[in-house]
Amino acid sequence: MGKNYLRGFSKFGMFPIEEDTESKYSVGERTAIPGAVSCAPTDNKTAYTIPADDGIWDSGSVWDTSTVVVNVVEAELKAISELTGAKFDASKKELEETTIDNAAPVALTYAALKGDGINYRMFRWYSAKLASYKITHNTKKEGAPEAQNYELTFTCYGRKLDNHIRTTADTDDGTKITWLDTIPEAPGA
Repeated sequence: MGKNYLRGFSKFGMFPIEEDTESKYSVGERTAIPGAVSCAPTDNKTAYTIPADDGIWDSGSVWDTSTVVVNVVEAELKAISELTGAKFDASKKELEETTIDNAAPVALTYAALKGDGINYRMFRWYSAKLASYKITHNTKKEGAPEAQNYELTFTCYGRKLDNHIRTTADTDDGTKITWLDTIPEAPGA
């Protein structure tokens, strides 16, 4: 059995959500976003404590949302427009952003290379919206070209059909990475 720790990040992509209702969930075609650098998911939970009988009766936490921060080396203006809801004019190669742009929900997939260098742990997030993006511009440094990464911050929600947040899967022979290319349609019960 190979090493099970994670040491990589790649194959980041998004799917437009076509339907996310209490009776059906479906997505469109996957768009790969090249140049994956890093990914930092954080579950946002609210802790609770229920006092009773002069002590703690119960305690725990309730999941609210997750935040997924992804750094990529490049971002096409068309992809930014799809994520932000901004208008993209392909003939002029211009992205027009306004105060009323409304980010469309997307599903996200990506892979993390395992320690054996062959297998992957793969992730599907069923419903996400781009909360913000940023890029820091720096002067070109003598003899050391550096990419100016885009930082994409997504807020992830449970899908309406069944409240599923994400699915995580491991490959077992290094060949099943195609799992990232689809998100199964989930019809209602």
